[in-house]
Amino acid sequence: MSVRDPYRHPVVILYRDTTVGFFVLHEGKNIASFTNNRNTMLIRAFSVNLIHQGKRCTKRAFHLLTAFVMKHFPNINEIVLAVNETNKLYEKSRFQDKGIRGMEKIGLPLILQRY
Repeated sequence: MSVRDPYRHPVVILYRDTTVGFFVLHEGKNIASFTNNRNTMLIRAFSVNLIHQGKRCTKRAFHLLTAFVMKHFPNINEIVLAVNETNKLYEKSRFQDKGIRGMEKIGLPLILQRY
């Protein structure tokens, strides 16, 4: 749980006891612009260290994500992620484009969902 915001949960991605990435799971009413499902978790600030990119760390992290969320947040039944339209990595990780679009300063992100 984040000290300043109890609805944001920082997660470290480990590979062989080495920190390779990081993201934040965000829940609560402040993510309503991404979904109207009250039992949703939004992935924010997902990043993998450059030297570990291309080593399947992201794919493995997303593969484990559903079980992690179910264990630590049993009330959650949907995971969403806002990504740039050109990013196809997330669709390969079982996120689905349901045609929802958000509005961001940097462009029109896809809102991808996973159950």
